[in-house]
Amino acid sequence: MKKIYTTFRISLFTALLIIAFNISNAQFLSGNLVVEQVGDGTTTLSGAATTVRLLQFTPTGTAQTPTAFFGSAGTPTSSPYNIVESGTATSNGYISLTTDKTAIVVPGYNAPNTQASITSSSSATFGRSIGKALPNGSIQTNGTFNALSLDNYRSVVSTGSAFWLTGAKGIVYTPTDATTGIATTATTIFTTNTRLGLIFNNSLFVGTSSSSFNGSGSNLGIYLVGLFNTLPTALVTAGTATNIINTGTGSSPYGFTFSPNGLTCYIADDRAIASGGGIQKWSYSGNFSNTTGWSGGSWSLAYTLGTGAASTVGARGLTVDFAGANPILYAITSDATLNRVIKITDIGGSSTATTLSTATANFIYRGIAFAPEAPIVPLSLLSFNAKAQGNNIIVDWKSANEISHNYYEVLYSFDGSNFIQAGQRNALVGNGEKVYTLTHQNASLLGSKLFYRLKMVSTTGVVTYSNIVIVRFGKQVQGITDVYPNPTTGIVTLITNTTEQVQLNLIDASGKIIVSKQVFINNTYNLDLTKYANGIYILEATLTNGNKQQFKVVKK
Repeated sequence: MKKIYTTFRISLFTALLIIAFNISNAQFLSGNLVVEQVGDGTTTLSGAATTVRLLQFTPTGTAQTPTAFFGSAGTPTSSPYNIVESGTATSNGYISLTTDKTAIVVPGYNAPNTQASITSSSSATFGRSIGKALPNGSIQTNGTFNALSLDNYRSVVSTGSAFWLTGAKGIVYTPTDATTGIATTATTIFTTNTRLGLIFNNSLFVGTSSSSFNGSGSNLGIYLVGLFNTLPTALVTAGTATNIINTGTGSSPYGFTFSPNGLTCYIADDRAIASGGGIQKWSYSGNFSNTTGWSGGSWSLAYTLGTGAASTVGARGLTVDFAGANPILYAITSDATLNRVIKITDIGGSSTATTLSTATANFIYRGIAFAPEAPIVPLSLLSFNAKAQGNNIIVDWKSANEISHNYYEVLYSFDGSNFIQAGQRNALVGNGEKVYTLTHQNASLLGSKLFYRLKMVSTTGVVTYSNIVIVRFGKQVQGITDVYPNPTTGIVTLITNTTEQVQLNLIDASGKIIVSKQVFINNTYNLDLTKYANGIYILEATLTNGNKQQFKVVKK
């Protein structure tokens, strides 16, 4: 397939390092909203380049400060490149959350503030840049490109490691270098007028209000570019994009998003409410497959939601929270000035909008997305021990990589199956090893033998468990201290208080040895009895010192 290559402008210095714009920004908090604000608050907005900031709000509209800031005087020839935006190009400046949720990606121009007619500038002079805002608040630029020249550069979407830029001249794809993390050669993959992009189900979708988008007389609305479940990286011939939702003659789609089950699509339309603008809810009557897409039905407009009780304008930026029983929509209204961030809980066609924030003079809001999240780092449990000390049990453990960990629960049991909480410790959090101790007071009063394990809970609610440790009060047996569960339906666990090379024999009721193996036991060993008949067995263990132990095991 023929590829059309554009030129990527980057210095050798940039290939070694991505430099942050402003390391003093506050971190982004998961669940918050991020809104692109264009303007400097003093100069009247025009077609000239102006500054870009990312504002952060809670879902109820409380502003979080400080804000992330892009832009400077001049035209940088190495990273950090500028991210500036036209003050009046309403189709530009649409941010998005990467599909791995680790960054906000920001479109913009590598040009000085106040540069006249920035959208019609040559990209050979003022490159088209990609900005990234990370969870810790740091700002990066992942390159600037000689692409999408002489017209609007509107949005960028990303998987976190590759980017798709959309604009009036089409769509550009660029991967990032695996070593440097910097975007490399850019490839034009579509050549007609697009608005905003979306990655859904590993597929690239775009919206358009151009009747020539997919050839003469094209439908307006939402299109799949390339194949479903395959992100395009090479030229997709105009005329081969698939119209998913036809929004109708005269429609003006901007931000859009699909529900996780693929059967609902919300589309922001910037026309006046009287002309069909607002936030449209589209429903699919058939089936959706994560592998093959939509089948057996059609899309239809369910209803259009307004942007406020007294509002007559439509919407452009859009993001939706599908986590609850009713989707919660957050949108940017299409007012020419003093536009708003609004919130709608969709309970039906009569749902109303609440204003969360209103832009002030000489500012305008553009794109909206949810805040990035720090990647989950798996916890490493290095050790877990429990031992009797007088009437108490001393439980200690050591961990590492507590970047995404929340708390621990120490659990105990009388039978190794049903556990009760003995105590809790909050995670110390951070890199390096962390050491914890918990004393289970007067545990000897509960019984002569207790089972302990550790419950580990991450910041996202993911729960994992440690191995089980058995503690006995009184004289300790050397070697295998317990076999459980007993009776068992399949797996029995052997517990030792030493590290042992053990000869195991499993003997059935007739005296026949049906299992004979040497095993190395370091605290625990699982023996699978699933394939053996129900009944009574003798488990015989010969330790390294020659001592023998026998246990009656019931399989049921």
